Amino acid sequence: MESPKPLRVLIVEDVEADVLLLVRELRKNGFDPDYRRIETSQDMREALREPWDLILSDFTLPRFNGVEALKILKAHELDIPFIVVSGTIGENVAVSMMREGAHDYFLKGRLSRLAPAIERELREAKERHARREAEKQRDRLFNLALDMFCVAGFDGYFKQLNPAWEQALGWNIEELLSKPFIEWVHPEDVASTEHALQQLLEGQIVKNFRNRYRCKDDSYRWISWNSFPLMKERSVFAVARDVTEQKSLEDQLRQSQKMEAVGQLAGGVAHDFNNQLTVISGYTELLMHGLTDGDPTHSPLEAIRQACQRARSLTEQLLAFSRKQMLRPEVLNLNTVLTSMNDPLNRMVSERVDVAVITDGALRNVKVDRRQFEQAIFNMVINARDAMPAGGKVTLETANVRVENGDARLALDLTAGPYVIVIVRDTGEGMLPEVREQIFEPFFTTKEQGKGTGLGLSMVYGFIRQSGGAIRVESRPGRGTQFTLYFPATDEPAEIIGKPAAPPPHAGDETILVVEDDESVRQWIVRVLREAGYTVLETANAREAMPLGREYAGRIDLMIADVIMPGMTGPELAEHLLPIRNDMRVLFISGYTQVAALDGAMMPEDAAFLGKPFSHDELLQEIRILLDASVKTIEP
Repeated sequence: MESPKPLRVLIVEDVEADVLLLVRELRKNGFDPDYRRIETSQDMREALREPWDLILSDFTLPRFNGVEALKILKAHELDIPFIVVSGTIGENVAVSMMREGAHDYFLKGRLSRLAPAIERELREAKERHARREAEKQRDRLFNLALDMFCVAGFDGYFKQLNPAWEQALGWNIEELLSKPFIEWVHPEDVASTEHALQQLLEGQIVKNFRNRYRCKDDSYRWISWNSFPLMKERSVFAVARDVTEQKSLEDQLRQSQKMEAVGQLAGGVAHDFNNQLTVISGYTELLMHGLTDGDPTHSPLEAIRQACQRARSLTEQLLAFSRKQMLRPEVLNLNTVLTSMNDPLNRMVSERVDVAVITDGALRNVKVDRRQFEQAIFNMVINARDAMPAGGKVTLETANVRVENGDARLALDLTAGPYVIVIVRDTGEGMLPEVREQIFEPFFTTKEQGKGTGLGLSMVYGFIRQSGGAIRVESRPGRGTQFTLYFPATDEPAEIIGKPAAPPPHAGDETILVVEDDESVRQWIVRVLREAGYTVLETANAREAMPLGREYAGRIDLMIADVIMPGMTGPELAEHLLPIRNDMRVLFISGYTQVAALDGAMMPEDAAFLGKPFSHDELLQEIRILLDASVKTIEP
């Protein structure tokens, strides 16, 4: 047997016997009523302060009636089933009460259907309560969500928007509802947006659609949409999300990948080109040796030599862009470097352009290649000068910053920690977004033909990335441009700027092993060395050099080896030969001017490196420095 169901009942009745009749009927049908009888409006108001499951009300009382009781209930905005139980109510009055909000009516002598009606009304009240709670949760989600919710009509207007729209775009809801939503879309995205809308009108779901929406400050934010058509309501429900920062990261990743791919190509081209330049410039120097300025062949040979120098500078830029240059980092305080550059920079720009240096007195040190840093600053100031044909100001400013985990600057692929920044700011013409997105790409330039290679900023980008830093650019048309260069800070003390000049080249009579796979380069090196008095052993690769290095009966004072050769690299060859010839010096050469291009191979501690193309004098000078220096022998 089921236990009675608890039921809190408020009974509006002036006759006690009728109350008992109702209670008996409820108990007979399985209810356990906890009831209270009232018969005035005051009693009704006081009673409604308590929770009730059901109200049973007579229609007519001496000082009260069912109509007033129903009005009081509605005034309290309570959803409690209200059932009229009367001995005098007529059909018309009962229908009128139902229209006003009563849930059912019964005559006192006919209560057989009362219990089923109560069951029904309690069940429906419970369902209404569940729906209201769900609606409250929905409204709470709608109003508090960080994503942007909207209902839009097929007529092209927003119908309902949540507060996240105001936070994302800056417009208030009324402003956004007042215009067709297509008017907020970036002009370049209108066509794609209209296509997506047509798909929705045809009943298709549109996912992950992106377009740009105009903000109140006239900027644009990227919005990603998931939209669902409601064909019967002729409307669209959509969830939108501001993905501006995410898209910026995606663009940076794509740009980085593209730059890496182009960099690999540029590095390979520069490597091969440097081999050819070594031969061209080397034999040009040999032909010019001993010629006077008046010799008829001197002028064309000098033109070839100068062209080689310009080509060498171009390959250096390519290698800097591809991050395959050999950096010689030293601990510097960039305040000192920039201050020393102030006068040369002002001489380089026109009289209408002023260069100012603002330094942070507590600036930390960094470890970078001074020459490459200076070249990067020169390139950036030249670009700033060209962006101010009518004159203006370039400001170079230093500061200490710290990047924390979660910092927006991590979008630049910086690890958390201390950094030194150098800001290069100009008052020039600024850049359009489409130009700003391409400025670090190789060979991209806005200058007229013949005025630039398009490698200046590519070189800057490559140098900074190779130095463990990052670069950020901010620019708007008519408002100038600002570059911010990030370099990891170090606690090491700054080195003294300025080093003693290298000794002039000298001849010698030592024995040198030359290992170079490019025949033209090898032949030129061998000729230079033999003319300088050296005994030369030559091989085209490490496979040939291995037995020669082991079996040669005489002393080998120096090995010159290309870094990258088929079969075995120069450092690997040195690793095999040095335990046998532990007093042999080593000079590596390569068209890549970066030791890190060795793919993880380690150079011997006392080895030197000379990047191609190098001159006759540079080669002999480096050889003499190595041969005249003491060497740390390796125990076999």
